[in-house]
Amino acid sequence: MRKIVLIEDDLAFREVMTFALNDAGYTVIEADDGLQGVAQVEEHQPDLVICDVQMAGMDGYETLEHLRNQETTATIPFILMTGAAGPDAIRTGMNLGADDYLSKPFDVSELLQAVEVRLAKHATIREEAEREIEALRDSITITLPHELRTPLNGIIGSAQLLSQDAATMAPDEVQEFAEMILTSGQRLNRLVENFLIYAQLELIARDEAKTAALRASRCAAPASSIAAEVEPRSAHHTRTDDVTMDLADEAVAAGEEHLQRIVGELMDNACKFSETGSPITVTAAVTDEQYVLTVTDEGRGISDQRLATIGAYQQFDRALHEQQGVGLGLQIARRLTELLGGTFTLESTEDVGTRATVALPLSSATAAAPSAAASA
Repeated sequence: MRKIVLIEDDLAFREVMTFALNDAGYTVIEADDGLQGVAQVEEHQPDLVICDVQMAGMDGYETLEHLRNQETTATIPFILMTGAAGPDAIRTGMNLGADDYLSKPFDVSELLQAVEVRLAKHATIREEAEREIEALRDSITITLPHELRTPLNGIIGSAQLLSQDAATMAPDEVQEFAEMILTSGQRLNRLVENFLIYAQLELIARDEAKTAALRASRCAAPASSIAAEVEPRSAHHTRTDDVTMDLADEAVAAGEEHLQRIVGELMDNACKFSETGSPITVTAAVTDEQYVLTVTDEGRGISDQRLATIGAYQQFDRALHEQQGVGLGLQIARRLTELLGGTFTLESTEDVGTRATVALPLSSATAAAPSAAASA
């Protein structure tokens, strides 16, 4: 039986509502003020909260705000009741996260309809989230073993040969097999890391509180953060001399770790799919209140068909199998950009090159004009 916490300081009105809800098959847990209501919600974890706005002590708005700020109660559907349901009152409640409003006086049919609609909507959202998480879990379970096999086979094969023949091998042969093991191990580590990162991003996307926290992050000096990621990535691919940077330095609404993750994935893609000696350009500028980062290479490019695949939402298996050589890195950069409230654009022409553009909001803490850049 579904549980409802009813918070109402008018005893007579509360008793009428309790009777009507009990008669409709709901279990009602009563509270006569906000503090008691919060305690009842936290203890019983109901399916729905119905709360009066005007109460002594903790009023309905404060009760709603408190519950929305607690992880265990943040997603419980919440209906506010008030005798003064003007536009300002409704806007205040909705801004705090109310799901619905009942304007007093209301009759039993209006009450029951509001309850049924809220519970049905919440159930639909929860079922959809559970389906998506299950699909994500299935994709990981099915796809991950297949993708792990190639680097794992390289590690096992090289290790077996070393184990069997190390005594008769020349030092340079031992060194060669050791490097093969190291390369395969690094590839395996990156693959697992990318799977876990992408899974984490998809879970964050389904949690409003976590998404809001992500968007509240800030990088005050993005130019130095970007350069600190570009330099080791280009060195790893032996492309240091190919890379030039021109970076505006304006506070951006993205944490340093997340900004560097995006830059790192774009750099890896540019280095992998362009020839050594060809230029790679990394720029950042402030345009229309956005921090616009671009990474451009003059490599092999991406076909229109594969470009469309990257631009659309993909499950794990499609992201890996349909993209083939492009890999999951661009998916991570795109998804993280979207979660940060930005836009991700990929332009490419086969045998000409690729340009990845990430536009992120500026941090609200600053409003200065773009300053001079770091360059290399």
